[in-house]
Amino acid sequence: MLIPTVFGDITIGDFWGLGDEVPFYGDTKNGISVVLINNEKGYKFFDEIKDKIFFEKRTISEAVKGNAQLRHASEKHQNYHEFLEIYSKKGIKEALEKTL
Repeated sequence: MLIPTVFGDITIGDFWGLGDEVPFYGDTKNGISVVLINNEKGYKFFDEIKDKIFFEKRTISEAVKGNAQLRHASEKHQNYHEFLEIYSKKGIKEALEKTL
């Protein structure tokens, strides 16, 4: 399993594939997030909020299996460099209009 080597204290995303390894019986109609705690700073933050949220420990393999973003970075959009150039000169609105 390949995990990115550059990451933040906490990684948050959609938990695609939840329940594929171990059943999940909670409500998923509004989506489920995956939270990966990557270091001690992340653990300290999570410890401060964990009594205010519902969470359930799952395996990293279950999260990675359903989320390609955790296996490799997504490819840059074909207009990525053009977007950055326009954005730096003319702002977000024009950059989006011309590159998407």
